[in-house]
Amino acid sequence: MRWINLLLLAAVATMLASVPAAAQVMGVYTLTHLEGRALPAPSPDENNVTVHAATILFEENGGYTFALRTSMADPTQIEHRQTTGRYRVEGDTLFLQMEDGSDPIPLAYTLEGGQLTLRVPAGYAYTFQRNGENLE
Repeated sequence: MRWINLLLLAAVATMLASVPAAAQVMGVYTLTHLEGRALPAPSPDENNVTVHAATILFEENGGYTFALRTSMADPTQIEHRQTTGRYRVEGDTLFLQMEDGSDPIPLAYTLEGGQLTLRVPAGYAYTFQRNGENLE
């Protein structure tokens, strides 16, 4: 019986290891925290800007869509921004390539229990929750 359990564990570990990292991040995520602060939160890199909401969709075909709602000085004047492009995962780095042809943006990432944390090159942390998965 012990050998069967060991073989089963080895089979599961092999299956998990064979899942491409890009497939592991696929899904829709909602921004919950910016630099540890619950939304709405001040932007860490834009003066007088408040981030109200953001979502990011990582598609199976390697495409992504990022939508952001912000305001300046007057919180009732919400501005919507959206960006699309391609993404790829290499190790613990997620690269976002915008459609404008600019260089890919490397984001250090962790994904645990549906919580995705992206750290931009300047060091700021953006914490997202995968839609449909509760916080643990």
